[in-house]
Amino acid sequence: MMDAEIPPMQSFEEFERETERELAGPAGEPIGEGVERCDFQAFMPGHAYIFVPTGELWAGSSVNSRIPPIEDGVDKEGKPKFLSASAWLDRNRPVEQMTWVPGQPKVIRDRLISDGGWMMRNGVACFNLYREPTIGAAMHRRPAHGLIMFGAFIPTTPII
Repeated sequence: MMDAEIPPMQSFEEFERETERELAGPAGEPIGEGVERCDFQAFMPGHAYIFVPTGELWAGSSVNSRIPPIEDGVDKEGKPKFLSASAWLDRNRPVEQMTWVPGQPKVIRDRLISDGGWMMRNGVACFNLYREPTIGAAMHRRPAHGLIMFGAFIPTTPII
């Protein structure tokens, strides 16, 4: 019996290009609809899956119930073989750590964090939980000489 040939791992550059293509809307703006394979990273230490839009951890069974199996070659009879979404993520989108670092990309390549400092290590990745703050349209409005922030009215002119 011959072992199935394992396809090569996807490089980080290929992954980033694929993710950008999959998330790009008509004007190149990111869209967020449903749950797709590109929405996950495999967190190897906990064998859990990071839902990238929120940073929440999902169980493999939850990922597999939302993402269909991925075709992975053919068997001896020429029939397609499939890989579960979680197994595909383990192989193609693994990260070894999670951290929170402003100003760094979502996936920090070839570095790990240890004792408060970075350690260089080729072929590893660290998932960055940091998300830039977003200021909605409501934050720019000035209703009745004030600003509504975090549910509170903040006057912008002195109240006499």
